[in-house]
Amino acid sequence: AAWQRATAARTMILRELRRSFGLHLYKHLDLVFNFLAHGPNKTAYDKEVLEPTRSKFIEWIQEQEIELFNWSNTSSIWHGVQKQINQTGCYGVSIHPGYLKKLPPKLPLSAPHLDRFYPFSHPAGVRELMRLYENARKKRELKVQGLDLANRHPPVGPGVLEQIIAASYKCGFVRPTSFASPLRDWSSSPDLDVGVAAVHIKLTGKYFSGDDRAILLPRGQECGDPEFANWQNLAEFVQAPREVQNLSSDAADQVAEYWFPEPAGRDLQLCFCEAPKCTKAWRFGQSILDFPIKTVKVEVGCSKMMFFGFQ
Repeated sequence: AAWQRATAARTMILRELRRSFGLHLYKHLDLVFNFLAHGPNKTAYDKEVLEPTRSKFIEWIQEQEIELFNWSNTSSIWHGVQKQINQTGCYGVSIHPGYLKKLPPKLPLSAPHLDRFYPFSHPAGVRELMRLYENARKKRELKVQGLDLANRHPPVGPGVLEQIIAASYKCGFVRPTSFASPLRDWSSSPDLDVGVAAVHIKLTGKYFSGDDRAILLPRGQECGDPEFANWQNLAEFVQAPREVQNLSSDAADQVAEYWFPEPAGRDLQLCFCEAPKCTKAWRFGQSILDFPIKTVKVEVGCSKMMFFGFQ
């Protein structure tokens, strides 16, 4: 029963950390395994004890990912998930209060060469604690960015939006008057006018998926706002990619094409959701802030374009 409780607690902790900090959790996650007694042969310990234990836990983390997010282990984006998981650090020690009694008074565990003497060399494995400390120190010296605790939209999947490389407007037959509200009842105005019927946008990034989604929202509306009151009304304007180039590879230069009905007569911004489960407002947290989608005046823009039917 105690083993089952410990396993359940471990699963809960990992899942809550994952939900809180997103996929980038793993490159900041270090696992320290206790009761992995060291022997005098350091190379044999790494190969026969630490590496098999690490592999076991990495497989367990992958199982939790699949259960939590329904990843397909044959998809290209799963490789991106695995790449992040494999950045998890693992260390093995065998800590026992009795070992501290053998420590000379006022001598810290970080004292030079302490890891060469029994029982701190083995079975305790103080060198692993020092390795953990040194790795953390090097990251600080290199000013490696840690987890962003203020980030309200940590990425769930590996998909990364990097740039908007093109945005064009397409003209066609649209409902009359303004585009101020996509939710207006047009039943009383059956006639169609000529106007901007769609926005065509190309995105670049990596680990794109056919399950990614994007939406155009008014400029100034925060992408990924979990309290966006009008989300239920605008959710129908969420679009799937029409085409993703290099979809079957891990290429870093993927291009995804999206078509959007123009939802408002104002400046717009694109909000992007990396797969999976792009069903909630808070999931659309990726955006390119310096690339607003400018409004095109119908009489100017559509007079110079070739019209086409758009639905």
